[in-house]
Amino acid sequence: MPVYKLYVLSVAGDVADWYDLVGCHDDDGAIAVSLAHAHNRPMELWLHDRLVRRFPAAPALARREQRAATAAAEFAWASPH
Repeated sequence: MPVYKLYVLSVAGDVADWYDLVGCHDDDGAIAVSLAHAHNRPMELWLHDRLVRRFPAAPALARREQRAATAAAEFAWASPH
């Protein structure tokens, strides 16, 4: 039985978390399980080296995370070192 990997991504596109999806017999089953893990963050579902599907982030959370990342970057520039 294949083992799918579901990667939860940050706004920057880095892997923030991942899940091994065992018990999925095919792509459709893995997609259904992935939707149950929706974090309102972008996600990618992979089977070995094949991208099965990308899931976009919910727009409101993506904007909020982008503002937080921008604020953190501005703070880093403003902080004395």
